[in-house]
Amino acid sequence: MYKTASTTDHHISRREKEILELLSYGYSSPEIATSLYISRHTVNDHRKALLTKLSVKNVAQMIRKGFELQLLNASN
Repeated sequence: MYKTASTTDHHISRREKEILELLSYGYSSPEIATSLYISRHTVNDHRKALLTKLSVKNVAQMIRKGFELQLLNASN
């Protein structure tokens, strides 16, 4: 049986998904921190976790993988 990719396959948290969405809109880490009322350090920790969990090397690849895994959608 084939396993489909989903949020749970990569254990992406709700907060990591929020950060991924804001990155896809072009927000910077300081802008995300302000928007979510968290520190830039926390944003960067989530970004690093996303890079690892999604097995990518940069934000562009992270966003592309987010669309591939349907963590993001074009209608947002």
